[in-house]
Amino acid sequence: MRTVRLTAAMILLLTTSACVPLPSLNPLWDEGHAVCEPALAGTWVSEDDDEIITIMQTERDEYRMVYISGEEASQYEVHAVRLEGRLFLDLCPDKALLEERLHGEAYMPLVTTHFFLRVVLEPDSLELASLDDEAIEKRLDRGEIDIPIAKSADGLLLTAQTDQLQDLVARFADDPDAWSELSRYRRCRE
Repeated sequence: MRTVRLTAAMILLLTTSACVPLPSLNPLWDEGHAVCEPALAGTWVSEDDDEIITIMQTERDEYRMVYISGEEASQYEVHAVRLEGRLFLDLCPDKALLEERLHGEAYMPLVTTHFFLRVVLEPDSLELASLDDEAIEKRLDRGEIDIPIAKSADGLLLTAQTDQLQDLVARFADDPDAWSELSRYRRCRE
């Protein structure tokens, strides 16, 4: 039942994406690695003007992101994480918004998942890439990665603990084959 509801929620939120980010049960961030990155805050527009990302700082190390593509929108709770000098974002769908969208559905517990983005942040540009599920699966199959995962017909689900996830993304931070194609955005000046 949980898988059904999680799958439905992820489909609602990620239908505008070209690929589905690799989900994780556990976060990438923890108290020792969450960072405040004020330069993230603002409105970012894709190179082809068909996507808008608005990031608002809600607490010292927390952000809210609204992603808009066409008439579809998704909202996430976000933490910035710095690992070995590289910046990453941990995104988790806004649970209250999910509950609202699924209102009226038969009762099924909601298990939200996280997904991670590698970030290159400049004053007026933002580049994002998500962990490539196919590349990670190939590395798992070849024995190059040894972390807890769950496999199903729907794909992979990372079940590793936070420290193992941090090791994973730090290890492959500079490997372009481990990440999706970059999405580039420019800061919208108002």
